[in-house]
Amino acid sequence: MLTTTFPALQPTTINAINTLGEWLSHNEFAAPPAVCDGQLIILAGNAVIPTIDAACELAANSELPLLITGGIGHSTTFLYAAIAKHPRYNTIPTTGRAEAAIIKDIATEFWKVPAEKVLTEEKSTNCGENARFTYELLQTLEITPARAIIIQDPTMQR
Repeated sequence: MLTTTFPALQPTTINAINTLGEWLSHNEFAAPPAVCDGQLIILAGNAVIPTIDAACELAANSELPLLITGGIGHSTTFLYAAIAKHPRYNTIPTTGRAEAAIIKDIATEFWKVPAEKVLTEEKSTNCGENARFTYELLQTLEITPARAIIIQDPTMQR
């Protein structure tokens, strides 16, 4: 099991981090996304389990396809650690696997999203590549949604 140990932080540092995180995760929606807001759900790989669950729940309760983007990058170990600690998902193998592959397992095994509804992009190593390689995959598959629901680590919002 892979674990990450962080040093203890002072309350003022924690407050500053939380303030920055709140600013970065600017929410532009009055309510969570609804199925009618798009023709495709795109989930950028990350280690924030509530974002993964939100995307999977939306896909499970709709006919929309779910495209998961994420290879192995600088923060993949955080996903490995989050999965290892999760009370339900900790049975999913992680080491050496792309974020998209791990999250697809969550979608299909735990949220019962049909595998044929899930597309994965497993080459990207950062957020910029998530966008670029997702665009290239959509072009290759000739998928051209007019609107997509994009779900990602909230601190990447801005």
